[in-house]
Amino acid sequence: MNLPLSLRESILDQVDAYVDAVDTPNSEAVVEVVIEQLELLQDENEIDDIIGKLEDSGALADPFSEALDEEFTGAAGFVFSGEDVVTTLERLCGIDWIEDEAFDPESLA
Repeated sequence: MNLPLSLRESILDQVDAYVDAVDTPNSEAVVEVVIEQLELLQDENEIDDIIGKLEDSGALADPFSEALDEEFTGAAGFVFSGEDVVTTLERLCGIDWIEDEAFDPESLA
């Protein structure tokens, strides 16, 4: 699935801001940060059910939030950082980041 680089940067920045603001990051809270950023993209581009599309793209057996949370909590030594979260999201859902100008929301229809 192709998504805009600006989304990658938003997720990275928001996760880093959350991690910097708390003593001990919580995986569920990080998942919520990711979902909020995905829903912003969805709303701004009139995309239907971006979470469902990511579940399909990654052939996830569990709902997106559970699968992402399991990736964070199940990985030995996982360190919460924007870069690690984005890399996990890429791998889990088969995301390729493209230039914003090349992103066509209708490709996700």
